Amino acid sequence: MDEFLAGFLSELIKAAAGDPDEVLVEGEHAKLTKSQIQDYYLHPKTRKRLLPQLSGRPVMLVQQHAEPVVRRKTPEGKEIVIEEGAKGPGDPSDYMNWVSQHTVEFHPVHGENVDHLYVDVDPKGNVPWDKTKEITKLVAHRLRQEPDVKGVRTIYSGGRGFYVKAQLEEEMGTNKARERLKRVLGEITKEIPMTTLGVPGPSQVRLDVSTLHDKGSLRAEYSINRRTGLVSIPVKSLDVFQKTDATIKKVLGD
Repeated sequence: MDEFLAGFLSELIKAAAGDPDEVLVEGEHAKLTKSQIQDYYLHPKTRKRLLPQLSGRPVMLVQQHAEPVVRRKTPEGKEIVIEEGAKGPGDPSDYMNWVSQHTVEFHPVHGENVDHLYVDVDPKGNVPWDKTKEITKLVAHRLRQEPDVKGVRTIYSGGRGFYVKAQLEEEMGTNKARERLKRVLGEITKEIPMTTLGVPGPSQVRLDVSTLHDKGSLRAEYSINRRTGLVSIPVKSLDVFQKTDATIKKVLGD
């Protein structure tokens, strides 16, 4: 979709969506209006990055109205499955349909099999930012040592921590992948008491694999985080990365 058509569709959607200046997200580093969120999701660069992660698979959405609403089903009770190719607002398989309905977050659902191992490095309370990065590096390093892992990527969650994704040579059952991760990460929790696989204390980092099941999901790369207004983005260097690198303005200007 070219920029002219994206802009035209953005104007149509905003015209039907009520007050475009209504603030939907108020975060520490970003405050976003309906218009800004829709413009971001309809931007050609965002579509190109986001749609391949969503297309042809069930998706969980977080929509921001007076209160956040988690949506897994269409009004007809079917799973939400977004397909590439514009069909227009009103079609439940069309990306623009959900952008027009105040969707702030997109979460692809894992399904019964996965080709990645996923770890959500989630710090609680007063865990320092640099300590979170240090533990994220350790998790990534440990997963690189697994014999069937082809590569490991780190993604900022848009919130407090990071996702570590390890690409597998072959798909495996999602439940089996979760149990495998528990064994691998258990070695880290034994070495570093401030890490845990379970319910974290106020100064602990949870190595969370609880969403790794067939109905579970993680926020997509280039999805906005509704709590902060920041974008979940791949991280090239943890040493220099800061949360302010994940504002919409910086992400689209990158």
